[in-house]
This record gives sequence, structure tokens and C-alpha cells, in this order.
Amino acid sequence: MRHVSTAIGTEVLVSSRRCGAIVWPNSLIELYQVVLPYFESRYFSASTYAQQCYESNSTTQTCGTYVNKELPIKATRNAACPFPEGESICISGSSNLRLDTGLLNSHDHLGINTPPTTRFAFRYVHECAPLLVDKYARVNSSRPFNSANASLEFLYGEQIDGETAIDPATYRIPQPGKTDPKLSPNGDFRLKFADFPYVNNKFATPSFAGDSFFRPIPELVLDDAQITLYFLSADNVQFINEVDDEWYSAHQYAGTLHEFGNTSNSFSYYTFDRPVSVLGCALRYQACDPNTNLCSPLSVELMPNLTWSAKEQRQAFDYWMGAVRPQTFVPLGVVEALTISALQSRKGFSDCLQGPLPPDQWQRDVLYWQGVSLAALQIATVEVATGPTDASMYKYVQKTLPDQSGDLSCYSQKIRSTGYTSFNVLGLVTTLVVGGLIIIISALIELLCALIQRRYKKGTYRRLEWVTNETLQLQRMVHEELGLGTWTGASARLPVTELDERLGVLDITDERRPVVVRSPVSPVAEKPNSGFEQVQSPLSLQTTALDTPQGSRAVWDSPLKTNPEAQDTVQTASEGGKSNATADPDAEAKKTPEEMETSSPLVPPPSVKEDDIDKRNINNPSSPTSLAQASPTDQSSPEHTGPQY
Repeated sequence: MRHVSTAIGTEVLVSSRRCGAIVWPNSLIELYQVVLPYFESRYFSASTYAQQCYESNSTTQTCGTYVNKELPIKATRNAACPFPEGESICISGSSNLRLDTGLLNSHDHLGINTPPTTRFAFRYVHECAPLLVDKYARVNSSRPFNSANASLEFLYGEQIDGETAIDPATYRIPQPGKTDPKLSPNGDFRLKFADFPYVNNKFATPSFAGDSFFRPIPELVLDDAQITLYFLSADNVQFINEVDDEWYSAHQYAGTLHEFGNTSNSFSYYTFDRPVSVLGCALRYQACDPNTNLCSPLSVELMPNLTWSAKEQRQAFDYWMGAVRPQTFVPLGVVEALTISALQSRKGFSDCLQGPLPPDQWQRDVLYWQGVSLAALQIATVEVATGPTDASMYKYVQKTLPDQSGDLSCYSQKIRSTGYTSFNVLGLVTTLVVGGLIIIISALIELLCALIQRRYKKGTYRRLEWVTNETLQLQRMVHEELGLGTWTGASARLPVTELDERLGVLDITDERRPVVVRSPVSPVAEKPNSGFEQVQSPLSLQTTALDTPQGSRAVWDSPLKTNPEAQDTVQTASEGGKSNATADPDAEAKKTPEEMETSSPLVPPPSVKEDDIDKRNINNPSSPTSLAQASPTDQSSPEHTGPQY
């Protein structure tokens, strides 16, 4: 069996190759030895589930298997007598029990995940009331029962076999003798029932193989209802307290029980007020079309004559009825399978002594039966999709009915499982589509806006300001300001230069104020036949490396000495502006050493000593304090330090 994710949360779809409906065999031996025991075994599983999940607020993993932890039950504890004669047959006319499941939707409650056009609804109404006994009981001395000389008969309707009466009494027991005040270790409850499915005032096909079938007396006749009588007796059962419950009524004093060796510590015990107590119940079903809200009348009819809104809907309902057999999952089936274990009162029973019972104990028992039957219905519905849990039942599984409607249940059953991850396919696709559209629009909106602005010549300044504030455009403007690169795409998103062009580098001499500068370049040789002569700037800083035993030493030379031709015209700067001056060699010669030191632009700053010059890295042209090495005789290979911005 595998699971397929369907929806948000822990809901998954069941998929199993054992899916299908259990078809009852033709052999009675197989029916009673294999199939019916398997159906009854479901009630034991359902009993455990009902005690854990229907009678408590348990949140264990066991209660999280089905789409709904429990199916709804509306209990009316002060209902009227369900039978037409009222208090002439019921002990009370107003303290009876009515249980109504309401409409159980195939999708919402049972977890059959089919389209709305194939969904259906189903409903149980179960009414019960304790019945008068003395008025309908007699001793028949002409018909002994077992070892007794007479039998005690209960006349609620004659037993029948089909349409033939076989016994005038509905139920009989041996005539009770005198109550033995001594406690008997063999004491226990006995629970029997008689069933009569009554459709249109006629006997219908029995829904469950019970102890007996009977034709009810007029006081119990209900049109279109399944009438069941439950006979409860307490053979040698002693109650440690008086019981006011109408079905468990016990007020007859039977004796006093003393603690061994301590007669002061004792309590009285009591017995049943009558040999047998009778509980009468009526069960009806109803089918509804949730699309039109049309419903069949409350009836025992399992296949109602209802006009469905779609053919597929009718097929789905018929398949579910045939596969699940909900008519078997009723309180009557619980009592048949569990027998006296169906009595919640036995939780306080031990060694023929029954503990205290509340006055509504019979209602608690019926509520428990209803809970077990609904839990069994949940189990049976899911097992149509998963297949039987017993391998001996595999050969009785038929995957689909002739109309193929079984596929709806085989591949559409939901359960809850924390072992699988569920997701909403529609939500996932919607998220991916909408997210993809947002990404595409975000990527194209700028281009589209720019095309529109160019086409209609609108917002030129705003567009160019937006473009030039991009990081790459800011870098382009810095390099163009330095005169570096031949740029294209100055108004586009991606500016580029020509191939093999040298760009600026980052100067971090001042770490608090890094700047972009021209990158160092190799000496440029004079181009032949160019018609131009490369001229040394009078402000250039030149050094001569002298090889001495002590190493290399940088010597500062005057530009007037190294480049005499530059003495004719020298451009000098002043604070007020720029002017041209004629260099006078005699004037330079007449200057004192102090004047030469302060006027020469090539004298190192005061903070730099001559001895420190040797220690500098003269091969690092990027440092402002480094010196470029050149020969005074080679006027064509000076190193230039570019301007800084």
C-alpha cells in the first residue's frame, strides 16, 4: 500500500492493489467460518478505537488515522417514547434516548475524495426506551425450559421464520426459582436480542443474523423501522448498591457481606428487580443528495428510491452500500459480536459483584454501541481502499462492480498520516507562475520604460540619471575623467571599452582616502618619422642609480642640468594664475644654496632626509615617495606619475 499527497496538512490518498469490495461466498461454510468472523472481528478493533477516541479527548496517533477522529452523534437524553403507544409500552414517556448522526457526507466525514457530482450523504437515527415487562410476561408451565418445570415467556411478538410463526413468545427463560442469598462465583450478565426489520408494514430481509426474528405486537409497530429488543438478565449478580437505572433496576435486598474476621465492616447487596429487563430500539436510515438537498424518508430501506442529480452519484452510493455494508455496522451488530462485553457496566463487575451504577447507565451502554458501530463504519470504508487486513479474505475481494464505480473508492480514499508530506498542487503551481511573472516583469520593466521614454522623448534626464547611477557607469565616469579607456554604451546599462586597454588602479597610500590613479606604464620609445621629439618635463623627478659597493643610491639632479634645452622656456605656477618666464642661467648661478633648496621643485620635502632615500623602494612607481630610476643620458625613458583624482 502506498500514499499519494493530496492536500495541505496530514491528509493523503490511499492506493493499494488489494482495493475492492468483499463479495460474500456462495458456500455457507465459508460464509460462517471465514467471512462473518472477519466482519465481527472489526467490532473488536472498533471497540478499542471507540474507547480511545469516542469516549475521551485522546490525541494519540491511533485517533489520527481517519479524516475525522470520530463521526458526530447528537444525543437527546429526554426524548419521548419512540413507539406509538407511548407509556403503555415504555417505562417512561420522557426520559428516553434518541441518537442522530446527522448527514454523514461521503467527502467530509468518510474521506472519499470524489468530485461534488459523485458525493452522497447518509444518516442514522437510533431511538431506544426501556419497556414495561410485567404486563408482557407470563409463566408457561405447559412448556418446560431446560431443567425447569416451566418457562418464563415474554410476549412482545411471535417468533417467525420468514412469514411463518414458530413460537408465540418473543423470548423465554427458565422459570426463576427462589433467589439464593449466597454469592455465586458463576454469576454474570446475559444479553440477548430479537430483531425485526419492518418495511411498509411487512417483514423485510433481515439485516443481520440475530438470535431470532419476531413480528412485533401492535404497541411496537413502527412503519419503516428496524425494531430490536434487547433482553438483559443478571444471573446471580449482586449489586453492592441499589440501582435506579430503568434497565438495571436493582432494589431487592439479597444479604449482607462482612469482611473476614471483622463483622463491623460490612455492606448490603441487592439483586435485579425482575428476572429480565427489556430495552426496545428503532433504527432508521436516510440517504441524501448534498447537491440538491433532496433526501429519502427515514426508513429501514437500504436502497432508497431517491432521484439523484447525476448517474455517477447513484453508482457511487450503491457501490459504497454494497462494499461497506453499513447495515451491518449498527448497534445490533455490536451486541451480536461483543455479547456481554458490549455492556459498559461490566467495567465495575468482579466476582459476581457489580459496583455502583448511575441512573443513566443504559443510555451510556447505547451510546457506546453507537460509537463502536460508527467506528466500525470508518474502518470498513477505509478497508475498501486498503483491502482486508486478513490474507484469508483476499480471494473474496472484487475490485470493481460491473459499472466500474469502484474506482472512485479505490483511488480516492483519504486518511491522515504523518509519515508523508502533503502539498497543494494548485497552490504550488500558482506560486511558481506568479513568482515567475514577477521575476520576468522585474527584469524587463526597466528596459521597457527606457524604450518608451526614447520613443516619445520623455523623461530623458530621469532616465539618464537612473542609468548613470549604476555601479558600472560610475566606474566608467571615473576612468573617463582620468582619460583612461575608449568607452561605448555610456547611456546603457553595461559600458564597455575597447580590447586590451589599460584602466586605473586603486591607490591606498592613504587608507582613509583611497583613490583611483593611472596604472604604471612601460617606457614608450620614440616613434620613428613621427616629426615630433619627446620632451622631458622640467618638473619631472629623475634619479640616477649609481653602483657602489654600498649598494644603489638615488641622486637628485636639477632639471636645468639634465635637460639644458628646457632652460629656454619654463612654465611656472603662481597662486594668482599661470605665466611664462624666461630662464636666466646667470640668475640660477647667483642663488645661494638656501635659495636653491627652497626654489628647486625637485628637492625632497623637509620630512625626507637624504639618508632615507636609499632605503626606499625605488622600483615601486605607485608610491608617491618612491623614485623612478632613469639614466641622465637616456632622455627618452622617463617614468611619469599621472595626476590623481
